[in-house]
Amino acid sequence: MSKLIDLIVKGSFQKSNYASREEYFLETSEKLIESGKVDSDFYNSILEREKLYPTGLKLNGRAVAIPHTEHTHILYESVIIDVFEKPIKFRNIENTDEVLEVDMSFMLLLTKDSSHVEVLRQLIRLFNSEGLMDELYNCKTKQRAIEIISRVEDDV
Repeated sequence: MSKLIDLIVKGSFQKSNYASREEYFLETSEKLIESGKVDSDFYNSILEREKLYPTGLKLNGRAVAIPHTEHTHILYESVIIDVFEKPIKFRNIENTDEVLEVDMSFMLLLTKDSSHVEVLRQLIRLFNSEGLMDELYNCKTKQRAIEIISRVEDDV
C-alpha cells in the first residue's frame, strides 16, 4: 500500500461548504484538535504557513490545495480530503499574486518532514491523471476515493 493511500485510510474524506479559507482552517483545526490528531497550536501554525508559503496549485484545469504545517504540530499522521461545494480562495504556490478558486483540498498531517516528498510526488501523479480528479471530485465516500486513488498507484 502506498504512503498516500495509508494516510487517507487514517484520515477523512468529506464534502464541505465553507465561506472562506480561514473558516475551513478553523473548523478543520477544531475537529483535529478534538480528535487528538494535532496540537492546540495547529490552527495558528497552518494559517501562518499558508500566508508565507501558499499551497494552491492548478493542474489540468483543476485548482487544488495541499495545506500543511510543521510536523511538530502533528500527533497522528493522516490526509484530510475536502471537496468544497463552493470553491475557496487560495494563493497559487507558483505565482503568489494569483488567487485560485480551489475546489479540493488535501490537508497533509505528517509527523516527519521526510514524508512530504513521497506524499507530494504521489499527489502530483494523481493530479496529472486525466479524468481521475473529476471522478474524485464527484465521489461520495472515503472508500470510493481510495479506490480511485489506488488506480493511479496501480499504474506504476
